[in-house]
Amino acid sequence: MEKLKNNKILLILVLAVLLIGIFSAGKEFGQYLFQKFN
Repeated sequence: MEKLKNNKILLILVLAVLLIGIFSAGKEFGQYLFQKFN
C-alpha cells in the first residue's frame, strides 16, 4: 500500500513537469508566431 502511495506522488510529479513543459513550449511557440506575423 505504501508503494502505491509513492507511485501516485511520482505520477503527479511527472504530470506536473509535463504540464509545465507543454506550457513553456506553447508560450515560446506563441511568441515565435507573434514575431513572424508582425
